[in-house]
Amino acid sequence: MLPQFILQLFLVSVFVRGETPPGFEPSIEDRLGVTFSDELRVHPGDRISKDETKEPPRLDLNPLPDNPPPLLKYYHTKYIVLMIDLDVPHNDTILPFSLSPGHSSKSNQAEYMAPSPPQGPAHRYVELLFEQPKKYHFPKNFKCHLPKRSEARLGFDVEEFAKEAGMDRLVAGNWFLVQTGRGEREDL
Repeated sequence: MLPQFILQLFLVSVFVRGETPPGFEPSIEDRLGVTFSDELRVHPGDRISKDETKEPPRLDLNPLPDNPPPLLKYYHTKYIVLMIDLDVPHNDTILPFSLSPGHSSKSNQAEYMAPSPPQGPAHRYVELLFEQPKKYHFPKNFKCHLPKRSEARLGFDVEEFAKEAGMDRLVAGNWFLVQTGRGEREDL
């Protein structure tokens, strides 16, 4: 009985260590602080309601009690945040929002779109914090994804965007589940 318990404990510790979902690339172990409604602090893999995500989250690099020491070296750096729905139909990706310090959401960045998965199983939403390159410009061929409409956000290629924008430094990440209606959480 004790060996089985130790194995379960090991598997749980392996699962909660990553700050992005199991199998997701790029993976990262540094946690992005995500807080909705000034009170709801998101831990990786938390299930939260659609209503709780209506307003853009507050993001930070402050550690949680179980997180490694603060990422002090990044406090004076500019960032780009991408939030991705990993479970949209047709294996496409939706870019709900992008944030770049020093730019208003009305400039050349995508405005926040709250998670809105269809009825059924919960969707995994991943938030990735990239260091903003010194000479960052929003790639022109991705401007078609900026309108605040689901159709405009479909098909956003995160890897291609990161490559064209020169975003090669992933700093932190986090993820959560959102579900519309009644459904069961799928095993991850």
